[in-house]
Amino acid sequence: MAFLNSVVTGLIAGAILSTFGLLYKRYFDILSEPQSRSFKKLYESLERGAPFERVYKSSLGWFLGWLDRFFEGRPYQNETEEPSSRFGRQQPRFFEILFLRPKGYRRPDELRSDEWQPAAWSAATYDRCLLIALLYPLASALFGWIAFGDAGELGTALGLVPTGEFQARFFSLVAVAVILIANWKFVQADGLKKWVWLGVGVAAVFFAPRFGPYLFPEVADSVFTFAVIFASAFASAFVFASASASASASASASASASASAGAVAYAVAYAFAFAVTFAVGSAGAAAYAVAFLVAFAAAYAATFAVAGVFAAAVAMRRFGVFLLALSILYFVAAVLPFQLTASEDTSGNAYAALIGLTLLPLINAPFDWASIGLTRTLLKRNLAEPSALRRLFNSLIDVAGAVFLLVLLAFSMISVLETIDRIAISKGMLEAPAGVARLLADIKEEPWAGRHFWVYFALFSTLIPTILHGGVWLFSLITVKIPPMTSYLEKTLGKAIGEVSGEVVSAPPNGSVALALDAGEKHSAAFLLTLRLIVALVVPIAATICVGFGLLQATPIGGVFLTLLINWQQFCSSSLSTLFGV
Repeated sequence: MAFLNSVVTGLIAGAILSTFGLLYKRYFDILSEPQSRSFKKLYESLERGAPFERVYKSSLGWFLGWLDRFFEGRPYQNETEEPSSRFGRQQPRFFEILFLRPKGYRRPDELRSDEWQPAAWSAATYDRCLLIALLYPLASALFGWIAFGDAGELGTALGLVPTGEFQARFFSLVAVAVILIANWKFVQADGLKKWVWLGVGVAAVFFAPRFGPYLFPEVADSVFTFAVIFASAFASAFVFASASASASASASASASASASAGAVAYAVAYAFAFAVTFAVGSAGAAAYAVAFLVAFAAAYAATFAVAGVFAAAVAMRRFGVFLLALSILYFVAAVLPFQLTASEDTSGNAYAALIGLTLLPLINAPFDWASIGLTRTLLKRNLAEPSALRRLFNSLIDVAGAVFLLVLLAFSMISVLETIDRIAISKGMLEAPAGVARLLADIKEEPWAGRHFWVYFALFSTLIPTILHGGVWLFSLITVKIPPMTSYLEKTLGKAIGEVSGEVVSAPPNGSVALALDAGEKHSAAFLLTLRLIVALVVPIAATICVGFGLLQATPIGGVFLTLLINWQQFCSSSLSTLFGV
């Protein structure tokens, strides 16, 4: 076990260093190309003596541009060309899209006409929010299980049974990561490499559930079987979805943006079909494993069906109508199993998975869509607002709006899940499948238990855009309020800014002669720039957690909010029991 502990520690440290390294490499590449637009903008943002307002607006503009790219889809270079990449492939690699810009990348405002503006509450934004809402319960349950050994009822339904063996949990996570990478490489590779990666993925699926019990005999076999097979198959659906969208995208910029977003609908279709089929198949005396396999087949069939409908919707420019109809269909498909198959013999785990993979994302997505749209709208006002007081007022509205949506989300979740419980009990189930009253009582008894992590993460997701805005404020403060670092970076970049093919872009500071940056200067500057960004990302999140923890511990806010939710649950339960006669 000592060896495994060392391996686990090394892998965690490697993941942290890899993230830092990716950002570091990005800055190093910019510093190596002084003729690029990114280099010029970076130098201008570091000009000595720049006021906070200018740095804030510059950082805010970059942040809003990133949001537009994420929610409106990855644009093509122009109306007729296919996207290019650093490796000369028509289909950019997965990690290149995530962490780096493809070679020749152009922003949306460089592609579209002057009249085009990204919409804060667009269909593409809702499509992305549906994916994010689907990831909330799954990712938080998985990481909660990895960190605390208990992922609650949702994790148990997916095979993530409580266990104190951290090495066993981390072994499952590594296996899932290997299968995900192998699936993506299979989609991307050509010739023999394609089949090699397929073999790696199949081998991981086959051997992980067998080696896991051998290495960790104290842990239930289901941990490795369901955690690895289900999680890896689900991840493979996202890989398939992304590859399908990239391969079928139209050459036009507008269609490509929609196609990129439409990949989300494919992946969500997989998850929903799996959950519904699994719940129906295991509701009675059917074998659990058989229902699992049938669910896989139905999931892939639904994925291809949604892909075909989506292609027709894009061709008819009815992407928003398609998403609305798809959401309604998802909701009906999620509720019908409770109405049609619930009985005394129904598997509670099957319905817990159905709730986690269908109903929770459907409830969460509209609120995330509203929260992100509100943040984007207010931040765009801040970008054009000359008054610092009004910018602060807009930021406070953003915070208040996020908190209001959080409360509304909690009430909506309780209302819908309590309705599902009443339907199931009226059909003969002995125990409520969602168990809202049971969950709230457990949270009241042990609010900091790890098994509640996925609930908190899903609920407080509406605050994420506001927290990111806090990162923009901190990033600007670091740039302005740490003169030695800013002065060093501005002086270093100024040495190379005048060497752009004879083009005078901006005079170097103090009238110095432009000189090429040596390797040491580029490494030092890249390190400081990366550190600035890491601090701006980490500190607001840590501060939010600490402030929230402090408020909950030192004030009655948490208790009052929980009491309010319990009272609302009791009101819903009483009203619905009268309605359904149970």
